[in-house]
Order: sequence, then C-alpha cells, then structure tokens
Amino acid sequence: MVHVLTFVCQEYSSKLRAQRHPSDSKAQRLLLEVLLMGVTPAPSGSKVLSLLSSQVTNGSGVQNEHITNLLLFSFLKSCSNCNFHNELEALSHELFEPLNQGVEEYEELQTDGNRSSHFHVGIIEAGAADSESQEEAIQIIAVRLAQIGDEMERRVQPNLIQNLARHFMNMNLTEEDRRRYLEAALEQALQTCPMDMDLEKAKLMLTMLLAKKVADHMPSLLHDVFHTTVNFINQNLLTYVRNLARNVRTTDIRPIAFLKSP
Repeated sequence: MVHVLTFVCQEYSSKLRAQRHPSDSKAQRLLLEVLLMGVTPAPSGSKVLSLLSSQVTNGSGVQNEHITNLLLFSFLKSCSNCNFHNELEALSHELFEPLNQGVEEYEELQTDGNRSSHFHVGIIEAGAADSESQEEAIQIIAVRLAQIGDEMERRVQPNLIQNLARHFMNMNLTEEDRRRYLEAALEQALQTCPMDMDLEKAKLMLTMLLAKKVADHMPSLLHDVFHTTVNFINQNLLTYVRNLARNVRTTDIRPIAFLKSP
C-alpha cells in the first residue's frame, strides 16, 4: 500500500513540476507535499484526491473555470430585479458543492485521532489563504460590475435579448454556435451602449449583463447561458479578469477607482 501511494504521489509530482503556471497550483502542490510526507493519506475515493487529480490533469484550466464561475455567479447574485433566484440557487450547488465537500473532508482529519492531523490541515489552510484572497477580489469586482450593469441595463435593446434567447433555445446549435451568437450580441450592445470606459471592461460587464438579461427573459436558460458565458470569458477576457483581481488584491481602496462607472 505504501509503495502504491508513493508511486501515485511521484506521478502527481512529476505532472505538477511540468506545469507552466506555478501560481495556479500552489494549493495543489501543498496538498501533494502532505501526501508525499505520508501524513494521513486521503482515503480511496476521496473527493480531495479526485479534485487534485482533476486539476493536475487539466493544468490551469480548472482553476480558470472556477475563477470565471465565481465572477459570473457573484455578478448575477448581485444584480437587482432578477427572475431566476431558484435557478441560480440550483446552479450554486452544481458549481461549488464539490469544492466545499473536498475541503470539509480534510477538515474532518482534525478529529480522527491522528497526531499529525493538525499539521496536515494547517498546511492546507496556509495554501488556501492565497486562493481565498483571490476569491474575495473576484467577488468585489463582480459586485461593482453588477452595480454598473444595473445602471446600463435599460440601454440594452429588448429585441437583442429576445433574439439571443431564441438562439439558446435552439437545441441543434453547438456550443461554438452559441458563443458566436453571444459575441455578435455583445458587438451590437457595445454599439448601442456608448460608455466612457475601457473596451475590455465594457466587454466583460456587457457579456455578463447579456447573460443576466437572457436568464431574466427565460429563467430555464440560465444553466446553458451561464456555461456559454463562462467559456466566452475564458477564451477572450480571462487575462483582463486576472489583472483586475490582482489590482484589487494590492489596494485597500473601496470603491475601487478603476471599476467606477463614468
């Protein structure tokens, strides 16, 4: 058993060392160090081990998706006058419960009687601190962008939303087709919503506002429009989102000057 665990950990270690985004896997590296030290290894079928394996296999993609999921979810939750509260609550379980369960599994090690468990969880908590700081920054950004979106919402043409919703109702469309229609709607919204803000910030806010408006128009579309919007942001605006989060984390100024609406 020990030899098998060692072999698996060595495999994880080699994969992690091959990552080209070390800042994206800090917490995962710390988890791996715990396993390599032989401190209360996660049981077979562990949610934590499963999440770790997924993140190692997919590189930075899993964390990128989590960042954008959190941004869009927090934006939608912060918007006023929403008609999709029940659908958003159901979506939150899909997005975040697996991560929460994985953390809870490791926290249970504190009470399992093992003399090393406090050290074990302490290392994990230290690795999670940076991630929590980033998540807080993402939520701050989402709340402020939602405030701007509430101010700009009336400028979005109803027929634009109706047409976009109709495309999302078409089950014959591929995910790529949906992203193209979302991008086309975004370009139209940019033309009809002149704003004195930089282009990337306008695109990010309007992309999420379009998702909100479609879900408002037809709440049953929330799941599909949410995931298409996340994919679009990851493909086109992820670097900008990361830069925003980095700026928020290095300043105590609130409200944040660079997120103010004109």
